[in-house]
Formats: sequence, C-alpha cells, structure tokens
Amino acid sequence: MTNITAQIKNPATTKQIEERSSDKYGSTNNGLINTILDRYFDIIKVGTRELREFTDAEKNLLCDICNGTMFEPFGLILENNAILMQFEDTLDLYGNQFAEKWEIDGDELKTKLENLSKIGQIALIDYIEKFWNTNAEVSGEE
Repeated sequence: MTNITAQIKNPATTKQIEERSSDKYGSTNNGLINTILDRYFDIIKVGTRELREFTDAEKNLLCDICNGTMFEPFGLILENNAILMQFEDTLDLYGNQFAEKWEIDGDELKTKLENLSKIGQIALIDYIEKFWNTNAEVSGEE
C-alpha cells in the first residue's frame, strides 16, 4: 500500500470533513477521505459509460479547446456545464475551425454535451484533466 500525504486547502471542504469524521460516528479523517475517494472513482466509472457516446475525435477536440482550463470552483463549473460553455465560446471565436481540424460535426457534439448528465460531466472533466496531466499531445493528425 502506498502512503500518500495530501493537504486540503479549501476551508469549506476541511469543515465538512471535520463534521463528518468525529468520533461520535466512529470514523477518522483518513477513513472518511478514503471513502470519499472511493465514491468519487465509482462516480467516474459510471460517468465514463456516457463518454462512450463520444468519438475519439470529439474527445480530442474537447481536450484541445480545454487546454489550460482550470475547472474551479467545481460546483459552479458543474452547474453551468462548463465544457459546453467552452465549446460554444470556441464556436463563437473560431467558427468551425476546430470541428474541421478534428473532422467532427459540431452540432452533433453540441447536442451530446447538452445531454450529458452531471455525472457524465464529472467524468469528462476528469478525462480532460487526466489527458493534460499526462502531457499528451493533441495534433489532430493520425
């Protein structure tokens, strides 16, 4: 087992953990954090099923246009379907340039993003962040 030490920087998150991990409930901070992470990864697993509707080219386009995007504060990002907003902003600024680059139907992708559940959005954000955190390249060329 790998021992990872992490620091929680958001005071609201720290408060929620402290409220839920008191001895009154028989749980510790570490135990609660492990439970939260297990639940998060289960949510990602469920949401990833929705991403099967997206082609590789569509996912690459979304990674491309979200390069450098900070998905914070997460609640606000999720509430407003930030990836859809990013895609619409890209269309406003660049027209169909990215859709043509990735050889996708922009209207079809927009519909898929509009129909994505909150859990699907979380999985897509996780996919995009994982993509950029592994230093992958998006070239549009096969």
